[in-house]
Amino acid sequence: MDPQKVILISGLESSFKEDAVSATKATGLGQFVAGTFAERIAKSRHPELRALRGLSREELLEKRKDPRIGALALAEHIKDAEDRVKSAFKANGIRDNVTLADIYTVHNIGNPSMAVAARQGKMALAGVSVKAMRNNAQLYENGINTTAKQYMETVDRKFVVIDAKLRNGKRN
Repeated sequence: MDPQKVILISGLESSFKEDAVSATKATGLGQFVAGTFAERIAKSRHPELRALRGLSREELLEKRKDPRIGALALAEHIKDAEDRVKSAFKANGIRDNVTLADIYTVHNIGNPSMAVAARQGKMALAGVSVKAMRNNAQLYENGINTTAKQYMETVDRKFVVIDAKLRNGKRN
């Protein structure tokens, strides 16, 4: 796992604020919603994450704010997301390499449909709901008229900005 992927997605999701909470109640550096985090812990292969399985749901969800736990969970999530994108590309006859923006779409919307839609020249709505667009309006510069490719380009630009700030010693 390339740690830069964890760093850049954390920067985009939470601006590196471990106690960040979104409008959808996604929490922590990786901005996990409750169900996704609980599922991640339940199927985790990492011993530190597996050790959390005995916690109450409330205690478990509080762990989203722990930077180490959040980074470990995000690293596993990224690996699984990359595998899902590869499978979706194969199923749709897409031979492109998987990018960080492709991986991010799985983290952000829960499936690889946006990455596929971008390669097929479709609108972003082919891969995401209007509600999800509203919750992440900064990624859909043309609202419901945003193409999937435009969404991906916006995500890529945001990663470039975050990377440049980090290289210059800035977090935000």
